[in-house]
Amino acid sequence: MAQQVTDDAVRQAVELERINRLLSHQTVTDSLTALGNRSAFVDRLATEFANLQQSDALLSLVVMDIDRFKTFNDDFGHHAGDEVLVLVGDVLHKSLRSGDFCARYGGEEFVAILSHTDEAAALAIVTRMLRQVEATENPYRTVTLSAGIATSALRNTTEKELFEMADRAMYAAKKAGRNRVVLHSDLDQEQAEAA
Repeated sequence: MAQQVTDDAVRQAVELERINRLLSHQTVTDSLTALGNRSAFVDRLATEFANLQQSDALLSLVVMDIDRFKTFNDDFGHHAGDEVLVLVGDVLHKSLRSGDFCARYGGEEFVAILSHTDEAAALAIVTRMLRQVEATENPYRTVTLSAGIATSALRNTTEKELFEMADRAMYAAKKAGRNRVVLHSDLDQEQAEAA
């Protein structure tokens, strides 16, 4: 009888541990794309800043948005929108290097953290990702992304500032015709030339 109680207690402890791991995973994972979620992104960016704050390491932050996403839902139904999100998430996940991080930030917006990555390398990585998304077949129509990149030595900026710079660059990509990458440094250059 004592052995049965011990065996039951062990099984319950193992099951409880499994459930806790599952719940922990679900709190940081986007249920649709299986990428990190917004909370995981915020935590990862904070970790990157904390780990590299005292160094001269560069970090590139990418904000990406699916072009004309609403029309997938409007023209083909919400299931099509979900399929497009899954497709994009899969391509982004497969396109990143080991150590990079990608998350669904919300709606049709994705973010990527490219550690120890200068602007030129980030541009090459993101351009390749956009081309891979565009080349991936789906039953609806071609999917494209607009992306903005901000690169900074971490001690020169805050997490919020870096995100806002990448977000502004992404909106500039949309305004410039979509399906493209804009570097935040190019926005700064344009503003300086206009002054």
